[in-house]
Amino acid sequence: MGRLMEIALDLGDEAATEALAARLAPLLAPGDVIALSGDLGPRKTGFARALIRALGSGEAVPRPTFTLLPPSDKRAGP
Repeated sequence: MGRLMEIALDLGDEAATEALAARLAPLLAPGDVIALSGDLGPRKTGFARALIRALGSGEAVPRPTFTLLPPSDKRAGP
């Protein structure tokens, strides 16, 4: 079993987020897991996108979306 490490960071801006991702990428090995948590906002997705780019992938990373209400059927009445 691998090591479990928890690190909490408050990065000041997008450049700092991208710099962290670039420094972390070469340290990762297959099977490593990174869990991101925090308030709503663009930082987690920005970090994931920067990390994937730093790992050499050109794949797009979609923004996470949250369904707050199910789609309504406009044909249904009250």
